Amino acid sequence: MAKGAVYGNPVLRPELIEEARKQIGDTGLLAHWLKHMAENVAPGGTERFRRRHNMEGAIGYLVERADLNDVRRAAGVQDPYWNPPPGWKIGDNPAQDPICA
Repeated sequence: MAKGAVYGNPVLRPELIEEARKQIGDTGLLAHWLKHMAENVAPGGTERFRRRHNMEGAIGYLVERADLNDVRRAAGVQDPYWNPPPGWKIGDNPAQDPICA
């Protein structure tokens, strides 16, 4: 996404709708699309579109690696929100930041 919506920096739904409104007038179909596209892999197969609720309950959207569920499974991580820190690789301790190790 052009807004850099990634883990830790999702784009909130109102901001996304407002940005879309600059290009299209009726965002009703967009709201429907956002609801049904969550968890789907984008064309090309390398990124997955995600929808998350933050601590205040607001909906945020982000893009993450399409294979992240496989990485979590291989690492033995049950937390669906876990993202490997920079430099982490399969075989590393999922609870240890490799930079601090």
